[in-house]
Amino acid sequence: MVHVGRCFCGEVQFQLSGEPVAMGYCHCSSCRQWSAGPVNAFTLWQPSALTVQRGATHIATFNKTPGSSRKWCTKCGGHLFTDHPAMGLVDVYAALLPTLRFEPALHVHYQETALRLQDSKPKFKDLPPVFMGLDVAKFLADMREVLRPVVEADPVPEKGALHLEPARVPRIELQYDPFETGEAAQYGRPEKF
Repeated sequence: MVHVGRCFCGEVQFQLSGEPVAMGYCHCSSCRQWSAGPVNAFTLWQPSALTVQRGATHIATFNKTPGSSRKWCTKCGGHLFTDHPAMGLVDVYAALLPTLRFEPALHVHYQETALRLQDSKPKFKDLPPVFMGLDVAKFLADMREVLRPVVEADPVPEKGALHLEPARVPRIELQYDPFETGEAAQYGRPEKF
């Protein structure tokens, strides 16, 4: 599948091929401020899936932190996408992809939320380890299989009533430790959640 996105004025146009690695909601204050909304709907892609078709000379970058290179159009100020070098992924804002069926799988940075959402999706305090060195697509597919019988049995569980069989939860295996090598090392190892 091919998806075409563009900035607010249309000067910059890009194309994505294939499917995103992950989709969800980010509640961190940086994404909320950048998107000017209470939550940011993200789609994560392999960088090779993204091709700028026109207007590359109008793309500028802003780095609040080394972990995110936010791209925007210099002509209209429209936001485009964010490179996440430590994750090896690029976030393309779901609102810029009209042909993509947005199917969020999780919430990240939920400890910073400004808008509590009531859904059955997992809510991570910060980033799940899967975003830092795991096969994200495999982990999310495994989690869907674990959650499917639970959600089918009770689509809207009471708060705190979601019970998973520990033996069915997929084991998290890092392909590398991003806090010992690479750009994430400068941030220090996050607390367990």
